[in-house]
Amino acid sequence: MWDKIVIIFNNWWSDPDTQMWLIQRPFRILITIIAAFIGQWVITLAIRKFATYQKEKPLHSFLPVLSPKEAEIADYEAKARNERKRGRIDTLASVARSTALIVIWAWAALEILRNLGVNVAPIIASAGVVGLAIGFGAQSLVKDFLAGIFMLMEDQYGVGAVSYTHLTLPTILLVEIS
Repeated sequence: MWDKIVIIFNNWWSDPDTQMWLIQRPFRILITIIAAFIGQWVITLAIRKFATYQKEKPLHSFLPVLSPKEAEIADYEAKARNERKRGRIDTLASVARSTALIVIWAWAALEILRNLGVNVAPIIASAGVVGLAIGFGAQSLVKDFLAGIFMLMEDQYGVGAVSYTHLTLPTILLVEIS
């Protein structure tokens, strides 16, 4: 009886399909997940270092300072510009980080599905068609998102700026893209 069980187990274990499903595919999936985590770490570190470098890069003023009062005003304006620059860089870094992480994990998910034997070509084609339909359906959303990105890059508004409205003078406390 035990001899038959051992023979069946040996035949089952020596089957290439069994080894592929129990050893090769999990190993490839593990490698994909590790690569995604490493990619996430590298991209996050690179974006954080670039943002820190840009925040520490000084803004130069090309206006001549003639009096101590003008020097005080110029110093105050430089600090305000620097704070707006820091807020703008933080927001753009956050958007870049989120975009990169979505791309990395979408690749990892498709690669895992491919390793499990799922044909990902129809998924990618469907995603393209769905993306196109959503793009046409959400044109104003995409337009607003891009306008927000350019608003941040061109420094049209920023944290601490005063927005003139009909009855009040509210101060902008936070600028984010969500």
